Amino acid sequence: MKSNRLRPPPAPGAAGRFARFTALVAAAAGDGERLLKACRHQRGRRHVHALRVASRRLQAYLQLASAVLPAAPRRAARRALADVLEALGRFRDATVQRALAGALVPDLEAAGELDRLLARRERRQRRAAVAALKRLRLRGSLQAAVAALGARVGRAGIDRRLDQGLRRVLLRDWERMVERWPREAADTAAFHRARVALKRYRYAVEALPAVLGRRHGLGMATLKQRQRQLGELHDDELLLARVTTWVARGKLPPSLWHALQPVVARRIARLRRACLAGPPAFVASGGI
Repeated sequence: MKSNRLRPPPAPGAAGRFARFTALVAAAAGDGERLLKACRHQRGRRHVHALRVASRRLQAYLQLASAVLPAAPRRAARRALADVLEALGRFRDATVQRALAGALVPDLEAAGELDRLLARRERRQRRAAVAALKRLRLRGSLQAAVAALGARVGRAGIDRRLDQGLRRVLLRDWERMVERWPREAADTAAFHRARVALKRYRYAVEALPAVLGRRHGLGMATLKQRQRQLGELHDDELLLARVTTWVARGKLPPSLWHALQPVVARRIARLRRACLAGPPAFVASGGI
């Protein structure tokens, strides 16, 4: 039986950067298709996380290809990937909130009821995510983007155009991140904007070793640390908001909120102080 998996187009013997990049995108598209199928069949939380990472990575690759890939297939593929991430976002948040609550309030009298409410929400969000994923059509848009890249392998000057595009995209994404970085602890919306911008920049930087064909000395550790801090901050704020809503509706006793709020508030304050130290510095490589 013929496989439906997307495969890299044939590359020339002496593969340049663009040929490597095209093969990289094709392989990532195949991984995304496989993970999407697994998530549609509800094969565990790890597939959800892996699909989210694969989708963000593919978005970064397509953005890096903006100088060498026509706008129509690139934008169509990015929109389809954005739909995947939107479908999975609420389920991911529900899963993380339940785990976080279990770690923060394991011994409180109302902890069991909180876990039951969070578990119910997690199941509901999983069903919604699976239903949304079954409606999505991802393969066609990815296939069109890979085919458009494959048609350009071997063209004169294509490696130089890719290099110019990489520099432009990296600098633009970094400047966007710096512009959105919070300047004061009370600016909750700025922390969210910075988290989104940092993820986009981080995945673009992370793609460089495969594109360049060698390791580089870029500061991935700092990027990952800032992303982890902003992610934990986001999760803490969501959990506190969820508990506050349920207490207000009478689903949980006020005693639970009074016990949880100081703990989460201290975590939020610590994470905001850490992030206010500033955004990661711009990374560069002599290879591009």
